[in-house]
Amino acid sequence: MDTNVAERLGKDVTLTDVLGYVAPGAAAIMSIYLFESWAKQSFGIVNYHFPLRTLVTAATQDSSSGQSWFKYVVAGLALLLGIYILGHIIDSISTLTIDRLFVHKAYGYPWHRLLNLTDLRSAKVQDRVAHSESIPDLSQAYYRGLFFWLNFYFAFRCLWYVAMVTHVLNPYVQVFHTTATVTGWWVLTMPLTRVTISAVRKVGRLRLRRARAAPVYIRLGLVVLSYLYSGLWELVIGRPISKILATRRSFGEDFLRLYRHYFKETFGLDPEYAESNNYWMTYSYVMRHSSRLFSVAIHWETLAMFSRNLATAFYLSFLYTFLWLYAHPTAHQPSSLPNQWSVLAIPGVLLLLAGAMLLHYYYLYICHYSKFLYRAFVFLVATKRREFPNPLKILHDPTGDGSDASPPRAAASSGRGRRGAT
Repeated sequence: MDTNVAERLGKDVTLTDVLGYVAPGAAAIMSIYLFESWAKQSFGIVNYHFPLRTLVTAATQDSSSGQSWFKYVVAGLALLLGIYILGHIIDSISTLTIDRLFVHKAYGYPWHRLLNLTDLRSAKVQDRVAHSESIPDLSQAYYRGLFFWLNFYFAFRCLWYVAMVTHVLNPYVQVFHTTATVTGWWVLTMPLTRVTISAVRKVGRLRLRRARAAPVYIRLGLVVLSYLYSGLWELVIGRPISKILATRRSFGEDFLRLYRHYFKETFGLDPEYAESNNYWMTYSYVMRHSSRLFSVAIHWETLAMFSRNLATAFYLSFLYTFLWLYAHPTAHQPSSLPNQWSVLAIPGVLLLLAGAMLLHYYYLYICHYSKFLYRAFVFLVATKRREFPNPLKILHDPTGDGSDASPPRAAASSGRGRRGAT
């Protein structure tokens, strides 16, 4: 790595600390503290517990000695350290839940769709699929559905709390309560259906060694279950948002042929079977050959990390406030307190903020960071070989490996990519 890249990484470490750890940790603490303070002010002397507010009050309480300033300094340093440590915890949670579950399990990493490699599998996977191709795998539908229905339950539970103490929503109390109850039971049932599907697929593989098709009732049942998992999510939220943000659109065919040729020639790997190396090899190449382009990529990566961790911070704050209301049932019972509804609305606001930041993260991760990284790789290789901006030989090569000298043909006549760059 050259000196400029090292210096840039040193600067980005500080930016990553602030945006990736300090800001999310401070957001979580401030959200919880403001909730407890507002609840304390609204509910008055009612015997409720406010752990964080009590801790902060005890740490900053003025003393009679002349060294009260020292106590404030120590409390401030302890608060900064606590925020930073909490930020690392939030980052670990967001990496496990958002990266591994929401992105990887529910949708797949961006290189699958961007490089149009969704249907390309390794030989080992192809052999396994050959024995169970008529029994679909509902993993993605399951994780999408679990994400949607769990938060659907939380949303209607929050609406039920607010409706109980407001005149505007009071006529819909029973509707909110019934919807939340039914959804809650469905969320509890989903893991059981998931285990059942896994068992059916194992049995199905044994049957398919003798018969190439699974029973009709199994296939029909899995199709229905797939719609129960994620059908509503895809219809109402998933597909409309993906069309607006273009998060499910691959690169154009011309670009894909350039990428495949350059990747195979540079690394000696077939991109169709390189799997996650499509990301790591291009990342390493851009980092090694251009400090400026790599700094732009790091900029988008840092912003995406900030949005992801901030979404997790808001969501953890939501869970805390939700569980606090659940542990204090009298807080959401009808009363004459004027600000009671606003306290009960805070969890819903935190849930909306978490969803907005999660959407922002997904957009930055795919449409800015990932797309820029692959474009930077192609740009660097093309300019290094002086084939940019008109590498017609590669584009006119129907095989995409530069070995065929046949006449030019339309780019749309081969390959799996969609027309038009995104």
